[in-house]
Amino acid sequence: MGMPWSGLASGEPISPSERSPICKPICKPIVVVDWVTTFVTDLCLLECASVLRKQVLRGTMTSEESMPLLADLLLLPLRSVAATELVVDATYLALAVRHGAQLMTADGDLATAAANCGCHTAR
Repeated sequence: MGMPWSGLASGEPISPSERSPICKPICKPIVVVDWVTTFVTDLCLLECASVLRKQVLRGTMTSEESMPLLADLLLLPLRSVAATELVVDATYLALAVRHGAQLMTADGDLATAAANCGCHTAR
């Protein structure tokens, strides 16, 4: 099996379709802006390591195969965002959308996201 991000060292962008099948499940919580800026929650690397560990425990890959995958993951240009910050914002937005309510926020990004969901905001 080839490396999932084989062009990583050269800076070549790798699309999701080019990743190896074993890594598709660990790429789920990633938000790609332009293949240069990639945002993930602060839990992403732990989740990815957990998936690789489970693969080793199940015998679908060896620890020798998993280590280079984790090393490649650490080389990705990831920008970490606190999961708690995202969860709180998403929860308030989901609550307002679900109930057709107005969202009161001073957060410009959250107000923009609300507007994109058809939710009215008040500042």
